[in-house]
Amino acid sequence: MVLGICAIWYDTTSPAFADQPLIICTPTQAVHLAAIKGGVDGAACLRLLLDAGAESVSAARENWRPMHFAAARGNEGCVQLLLEAESAETDGNSSVRAATDEGFTPEALAIRHSQHHVAHLFVK
Repeated sequence: MVLGICAIWYDTTSPAFADQPLIICTPTQAVHLAAIKGGVDGAACLRLLLDAGAESVSAARENWRPMHFAAARGNEGCVQLLLEAESAETDGNSSVRAATDEGFTPEALAIRHSQHHVAHLFVK
């Protein structure tokens, strides 16, 4: 079982964040946040969540899935982890071809946000 607790990364030395509370969220929200964060920290958190059984394809508002967030932000490591997880866990419910309510696939979002280093990961 994945605990529904996720800390948002921030600079704790900054006075602007001195009184920020710990963010309590569901496992699905935690996967979305890790995909948005990206980098080494986001990918490590995402790996832990996925290894603990969190879903990689759950949709948030406007049908954005973790893959959409990671692709739009250019988080290559997270996209790769999500692609691996989806190939192992999905039964045709892949987010690779899923469109947001606005009609964007993860590949289209990567291109739209000039994340070409990520867009190529979706081409087979």
